[in-house]
Amino acid sequence: MLFRKSARVAVLGCGPTGLFAVHAFAKLGFPKITIISRRRRSEMFGAQYLHEPIPGLTDGDGHRISYHLWGTPEEYASKVYGGKVEAALTSPVKLPKSHMAYDIRQAYYKAWGLYADRITNLKVHPSMMSDILRNFDIVVSTIPASQMCADMIGMHQFKSQQVWAVGDAPERGIFCPVNVDPWTVICNGTQERGWYRASNVFGYKTAEWPDGAKPPIENIAAIEKPIGTNCDCWTDNKSFMRAGRYGTWTKGVLSHQAYSEIMEVY
Repeated sequence: MLFRKSARVAVLGCGPTGLFAVHAFAKLGFPKITIISRRRRSEMFGAQYLHEPIPGLTDGDGHRISYHLWGTPEEYASKVYGGKVEAALTSPVKLPKSHMAYDIRQAYYKAWGLYADRITNLKVHPSMMSDILRNFDIVVSTIPASQMCADMIGMHQFKSQQVWAVGDAPERGIFCPVNVDPWTVICNGTQERGWYRASNVFGYKTAEWPDGAKPPIENIAAIEKPIGTNCDCWTDNKSFMRAGRYGTWTKGVLSHQAYSEIMEVY
């Protein structure tokens, strides 16, 4: 898709995915980039990381993490998704036994320092989309698709999985009680322990439990994880694209892909 570098770009959302998208447009030489979002830096809990480096935002060569499965892929899919997702589509099957990880906090905080002054401090609503598409040549939405849906009849569906999670947030005094070795992610399909995934990456730990197995742990939070949607709002406009797992409402989409996809498309 060819656009003049003078094209007016709007990125909706200022979380990691949004700012990684902005960084891609900046690297490509687009000078007119506006971020339409509430001006609020995302809090980052637990063992989050990037699967690929982002030039200009990640430093060093990353760190290799090991990925382990307890039980079988089928047991894992049943435990986490209740049979709603095929075992072949789950992360223990799709991801290699070890891969490189890059510091998402470092990348996001650096992007915030570079691009926060472009944020409009305006909450986006579906009713604004017609004006946004009219005033900008390229629009990338990283806001959850369920929040941007204009379907008034209720025909659009947003499949998701609620889980329970607790992740380290030292600044809030929150710490994950499940301990695994550093640089390790364990996917657990067995019934011996209630949690289905525990991680320890870049010094931060996270543990997650299926919806029906909420443990009595302080500061545990309900998390909605997108699986898929039939929502096609705004997608008939060639200047519009969705990015990120929540923006696309698609399972398995990773944060760094907002950067790489924009670099490829534009």
